Amino acid sequence: HAHYREVDEDGKTTFVTDETSPKDRKYMIGSQAALNTIITEGTLTVDFSKKIVLVHIIMGVHPNRALVLKSIKVKDDVVNVTYDIKQNSIKDASSPTAVYAVIVMDKVDAHDCNFEFQSAFR
Repeated sequence: HAHYREVDEDGKTTFVTDETSPKDRKYMIGSQAALNTIITEGTLTVDFSKKIVLVHIIMGVHPNRALVLKSIKVKDDVVNVTYDIKQNSIKDASSPTAVYAVIVMDKVDAHDCNFEFQSAFR
């Protein structure tokens, strides 16, 4: 879901969650042109004759922590990805921001992708 900050007339700040927006975005990308519309900063060049790119975008409060890939399985034309966030003891939470998981993998016979984020701690 989208998160944004509201400031009332007394100057009190609250964070609001827009329940009508999607909780996440997922993409299975098969061309460089499509990839360039989603990832606009930096350069990621992929040989799409051999590879595909999966992108999962979530809102998180720990954008600088590493994401840990747990598994990738293909079943019934769907790539199922499970991952988690690296835990640490540093208090590094931020305002909610977009967190991108980008996976470049060998091309498979699939037409959709699902992502499971194992931890509720983002």
